[in-house]
Amino acid sequence: MPRKQKYKPQKNTDLRSEFRNLRKKNYHLINQLSLKVKTVKELEVENEMLGKTIELLELKNVSHKKELNLIKKENAHRNNYEDKYVENLIKENTSLIEQIKIYNKAIKIYQNEIAMKISGQVKPEFDSYFLNFD
Repeated sequence: MPRKQKYKPQKNTDLRSEFRNLRKKNYHLINQLSLKVKTVKELEVENEMLGKTIELLELKNVSHKKELNLIKKENAHRNNYEDKYVENLIKENTSLIEQIKIYNKAIKIYQNEIAMKISGQVKPEFDSYFLNFD
């Protein structure tokens, strides 16, 4: 009988091949994980930058609100001043209108007096207060 050769299972090469394949997959997964970690870090940096941008915008918003309040106060003050100015103008105009009415009456009386003097009629009685134009 011939001597039997030792049987070497071919599994060793299969195991090596499987080990290589698993190592390749492992490298591939490690690369993917590295990319994902890098992406997460980039997103964290971007998120931090966006947070700072939001803080800056909030500060700017507060500044704009303060500026708007100042403008509102200035406008209220200006409107109050203008209202008082308009009220004073109305009072002054009313006073001037009354003075004009008085002067018109005085002019009519004076015209009547002159007309009577020219025509030789008797001088009518009237209040000399209306002839005072000071």
